[in-house]
Amino acid sequence: MLCAIGVTRKTAEALAHLYPAERIIAQIDMLTLRHADNPPAMLVRAIQEDWAAPPGYGKQESDDAVDIWDTVPVHREKADEWRERMISQYRVDAETQASWEQVRGWVPTFAGRTSCPDWLGNAVLLPPGTGYAEVLLPEMMHRQAAEREYREAVEDALATVLRRRVKVRFRYAP
Repeated sequence: MLCAIGVTRKTAEALAHLYPAERIIAQIDMLTLRHADNPPAMLVRAIQEDWAAPPGYGKQESDDAVDIWDTVPVHREKADEWRERMISQYRVDAETQASWEQVRGWVPTFAGRTSCPDWLGNAVLLPPGTGYAEVLLPEMMHRQAAEREYREAVEDALATVLRRRVKVRFRYAP
């Protein structure tokens, strides 16, 4: 995810080694409200210095906030390509894809947040089995954050959509 924003691989690996995934993900989420001239540099400093949330963070995103993916369309395309590759590779049917779209809509409600992070929304739900469902994520730090921060919300959202309880397994799928 850091590399998708323009942070070099070496710097991204160092940050991932030194700082918890929650800090990194929170700073990525806040980047859109910081109006950065150089988003990668600002993001690195924000992570290193553990910057406080900017005004308006946690509220409805302002109209003038820039979506970080709009500033790096090539990386957005790569995320879309990853998603399509996973859907094809795991033969995810249209019904399962539609279920994930519904789950994405419910996750913020169950997580007590205003929105679903892009990295979770772009995940791929595999067809649920008996008693469990797997969700694929392209980054290891996203899998770890999903385990800690979103497991219950995703399970509750899946129960709402599927009308049955399932345990969720998040899986790193590069």
